[in-house]
Amino acid sequence: MEELAELVGMTPRNVRAHQSRGLLDPPEVVGGRAYYGGNHVARLMLVRDLQERGFSLEAIRFVVETPLVYAGLLGPVGPARGGPWEDDAVPLAEGGMDLVRAIRPSLPEELQAAGILRRGEDGSWWTTRALAALGADLHGAGVTHDVVVECHLAAAAAAREVAARVRATQAVTADVLPLALRAFTAGFEAALARHLLEPDDED
Repeated sequence: MEELAELVGMTPRNVRAHQSRGLLDPPEVVGGRAYYGGNHVARLMLVRDLQERGFSLEAIRFVVETPLVYAGLLGPVGPARGGPWEDDAVPLAEGGMDLVRAIRPSLPEELQAAGILRRGEDGSWWTTRALAALGADLHGAGVTHDVVVECHLAAAAAAREVAARVRATQAVTADVLPLALRAFTAGFEAALARHLLEPDDED
């Protein structure tokens, strides 16, 4: 609890209060010790950001309990940034790397190459708060960890192709990233809904 509070710039009392209000999921308890992961850090960072912007606790509760609203705010909330890693990295959950390597020994390096994980100079592994929180929510909805990470890799491959096509047609400036991201996300959302909710026979 103390480590989590320090990471997000809160007091342990604040963290306990948010947990009692239902704004923070319970920790994983192993051997009588509570473990908090990147998804908890992401949630508290969002709660803190929204409070600073004048959101009431009831409004914040609506945000975190509404998947599409929650997903939409995880990235954009806060000041404009040069990318998802700037001031937005969270440590991988306790035991998370063991879980990743259990799926495939080479998977951490694959995720690092795809831009989904980063490794600190001290050997620790980090991801973005959006990936941590949404990955945890997907798993909570019944999607297994191996499917979550393989979907991350598939999305990264698609993003690489989109980036190559954009770079091939024009010089890329800082203004292009948010526009390309919105266009890609809108198209991906429409296609995913089509194939996930109305699968083709070959799917």
